[in-house]
Amino acid sequence: MIFLIQYSREEGRIVTFKTYHNSKRLQAGEKRLEIELDLNRKKIDHEVVLLEAKSEKALRLTHNRYFSPFISFDGICSLSLVALQQAHLRKIGTGIAIASDHT
Repeated sequence: MIFLIQYSREEGRIVTFKTYHNSKRLQAGEKRLEIELDLNRKKIDHEVVLLEAKSEKALRLTHNRYFSPFISFDGICSLSLVALQQAHLRKIGTGIAIASDHT
């Protein structure tokens, strides 16, 4: 599955979350571009990403920061969980990250 996420860093929340079957990769990319162009026109600073995972469960494990707020101690974010999750990712040339169900 392919997941399109628009994320507001300032608000710490997902603004848009859409899923696409792998066969709809082109449509997902077009939608991502459409959202990014619209945000750019409106001067809104959101993160827009396409991620590929076997399931939403796998996505939530590898990209937890989109689904849970960071733990903050005196303004310093704890990124250790994110660093561990990065070990489960393999970047590919299309700009889509593939997540694994393995923990």
